[in-house]
Amino acid sequence: MRTRVATMSSWIAVSCAVGALAAVVLFAFYTRVQHAARSEALERAQAETVTEESSMVFQALARDTKDLRKQLDDMTRVDVLDAAGLIESVGDAAGVAIKINAASLEPVDGEESEDAELRAVSFLVEAEGSFAALMRTAELFETLPLPSSVQNLELERALSLNESAGKTVALWRLTARISVFTSSEIPS
Repeated sequence: MRTRVATMSSWIAVSCAVGALAAVVLFAFYTRVQHAARSEALERAQAETVTEESSMVFQALARDTKDLRKQLDDMTRVDVLDAAGLIESVGDAAGVAIKINAASLEPVDGEESEDAELRAVSFLVEAEGSFAALMRTAELFETLPLPSSVQNLELERALSLNESAGKTVALWRLTARISVFTSSEIPS
């Protein structure tokens, strides 16, 4: 009988040990699942916080730069015909006759889209006169009161025959390519 009680107690102890082991394994699994869920919720909350912060920064930046964007838009709203007239008026100020041979639309920053907000119009300009007058013209091209840049400037010496005096006069020829940036519509 003693052996039977001892055997029974042993089986009860083993069953309790297996039950305790199962309870520990289930508890460990439960805590790992809870930890993973909390970590996922924390990551999601952090991502939402970062998104909200970046949205607030973007809105503040847009609000702070509103006046500057309006100034830039006003500055780049240049009509192509007005720009051509301004380029030709440089000749009056420098004392030379300026001829615009061509005007073409060129891409800005590699974008050739017609829907782009900023466009560049390239003017091919020629003028003839004395060296000093052409240098003054080049200087005025560099300081045009509109968003532009001189892309190419060539000066070459050309001889001209003055028929009334019967002698040749040193004459210079200027060829320039000027890009004017505009946000206004350009007719096709």
